[in-house]
Amino acid sequence: MLGGEMQQFHGAVRESDLADRALEKSKRSVANLLDELAGDRGMGWSDIAEVVGVSVSAVRKWRKGGVASPDSRSKLARIAALLDVLEKKGVIEDPAAWMEMNFTLEPGYFIRPLDLYLEGHVTELIELAEQRQTTAQILDQVRPNWRQSRSDFEVYLDVDGERSIRRREE
Repeated sequence: MLGGEMQQFHGAVRESDLADRALEKSKRSVANLLDELAGDRGMGWSDIAEVVGVSVSAVRKWRKGGVASPDSRSKLARIAALLDVLEKKGVIEDPAAWMEMNFTLEPGYFIRPLDLYLEGHVTELIELAEQRQTTAQILDQVRPNWRQSRSDFEVYLDVDGERSIRRREE
């Protein structure tokens, strides 16, 4: 029981640290945050739009000086703060690229760290980055039935070098 309480406390401290960092980042302009995320970090525009919950064209407007809502600015600041945390811990050298990677589990299953972030599993994401838990262990916690959700279809690289879909072979 004590271990569970310590893990909850550790998670709360991480969330508080991330919130403080995000608050500091939110003082910057939207254009500056976008420059950091895409320019300095190399995060894709579509992933930035996905994190904020807007279209790529909305992000494009912000890049050209358009006004973002306070909620959107906050979401930009939070992802920028998380990337800082991941890098400063020394575990992830290129956190933006790491967030976009597909982590393969059992055949037919994969997840991106960005997917965990979008679902609100920041503490678990940091656990994964620190290699305190495996991807499967984290999914067992946050998506207990993930093994049953496998599709009967898979994406594969066809002979012409293009991605195609086929029925999965068991």
